[in-house]
Amino acid sequence: ETLKSLTPFEAKLLEMIANAPGWAKGPLAKDTEPNCLLTAELPATYVPYSEFSESDPNVNAGDPDEKTLFALQNLQHHGCISGQLTWSGVTSFKIVNMTSYGERFVASCGLDQEARD
Repeated sequence: ETLKSLTPFEAKLLEMIANAPGWAKGPLAKDTEPNCLLTAELPATYVPYSEFSESDPNVNAGDPDEKTLFALQNLQHHGCISGQLTWSGVTSFKIVNMTSYGERFVASCGLDQEARD
C-alpha cells in the first residue's frame, strides 16, 4: 500500500533521508543516537547538523518549502519518518528521522545505499 501511494518526489525524499551522510545527521538530545536530519534544503542538498549542535535545531533550523513539507507530512502519514513534536503539541518537520518501518521499507525496495553496494 505504501509503495503504491508514494509520489516520485516523496520516494526521492525518502531515499535521501535513508542515505543521508553521517555529517548531515545529529542527535535530538545529548547522549542519543545521531539519526535526526535537518530538512530546510531538501531535496537540493543536506544541511550539516553540526551547525546546530549548540542550539535547539527546532528553533533555529529553517523550514522546508511547501512542496517538501507536504511530502514529509505524507511520509509520516505512511509511517516512514517522524517529525518532532514541539512543546505546543504541533509536529515540526524542520527535523525528521526514519522510523523502524521506514528503514525496513527502504531496504525492501532497494533504495538504501547498503543494498546497492
